[in-house]
Amino acid sequence: MFGKVTTSGLLVVVLVGLVGASPTGAPISACEDLLPRHGSGASAVNEPFNLFVQSAGENMLNVTIAPQDPTLLFKGFLVRATVDNLDQGYFDLSLTPQYKGYNCDSTHTASTHTENGLKSSVTVFWVVSQPGQVTFEATVVIEKVRYVVDLINVYTA
Repeated sequence: MFGKVTTSGLLVVVLVGLVGASPTGAPISACEDLLPRHGSGASAVNEPFNLFVQSAGENMLNVTIAPQDPTLLFKGFLVRATVDNLDQGYFDLSLTPQYKGYNCDSTHTASTHTENGLKSSVTVFWVVSQPGQVTFEATVVIEKVRYVVDLINVYTA
C-alpha cells in the first residue's frame, strides 16, 4: 500500500555553452549531480515542470515528468531514485524500452532518454523493493542550451 505524497522542488533553467550534448541520454557521470554536461557558463531563469509520482499497483509507481505549459516540449531527461538515502528498488525498463537505465549506486536506480526527439511528457515505472520514503530527483533538457534542474518528489511507499 502506498501513502502520502510530498512534492517540493527548485525549478531552474540553466543556459550553458555550446559544447557536446548527448542525444542518446545523459552521461553516466550525471548520476552524481544530475547535470547534463552540456558545458559551462550558466545563468538561471524559471521554467515550470512537474515531477508526479503515483501508485501503479502493488509495489509499482508511475513517475511522470511534464511541463506545466502543455505546449512546451523537451528533448531529454534524467531521473534518479533513492529509498531512505540508499539506492534501493529499480526502474522497470521492460515497460519503457524507449528509455534506458543507469546503475548509479545499484541496478537501474536512474533512467534517461535514448533519443533527443521532442517529448510532451515521460513516464517511467519504479518498483518498490521495501516500504519507506522514495526520493525522486530529475533534470529535464528543453534544448541543448536550456535545462531544468532540481525537480524533486518525495513519496512514502
